[in-house]
Amino acid sequence: MNEIILSGILGRIEMKTYGPEQKVLANFSVAVKPRKDSETLWMKCVAFDYSAQSFEKYGIKVGDLILVKGMVDQDTYTDKTGQQKQAMKLVIQKIQKLYKPVGSGSYEVETTMPEPHRGVPDLDDIPF
Repeated sequence: MNEIILSGILGRIEMKTYGPEQKVLANFSVAVKPRKDSETLWMKCVAFDYSAQSFEKYGIKVGDLILVKGMVDQDTYTDKTGQQKQAMKLVIQKIQKLYKPVGSGSYEVETTMPEPHRGVPDLDDIPF
C-alpha cells in the first residue's frame, strides 16, 4: 500500500472550491526536518472535501504543528524551458493538529477529530 504519515509545520495554504456542488480543495505545504542537522524539506499536499474542511473546522493555521496521513502521487509538468518534470505530492486522507502540553517535551495528538471519509475524488475531475 502507498501510505505515508508525516508531522511538520504547516506552511502556505490555498483553499479553493470546485464543481457545481462547491466542493473544497486545499493545496498546502508541510515543513519536515528529518534530523536536527538536516535541511528542511517542504512537502506539497492536497486535501479534498472532508479533509480540506479540517483547517477551518478545527482552527488549523499556518505555523501549527500538524500530522498528516495520505498517499503519494506524482505530477508531470513542463517547465519554462520545455523540459518534462515530475513532482511528488501527498493526497491527504487525514489531518490532525498536534498540541504541546505545558512542561512536556513531547507533542500530543488532538483526539476529538473524527475519522475522515475514505473516498478521494478522481483526480481527473479536479480543475487545476
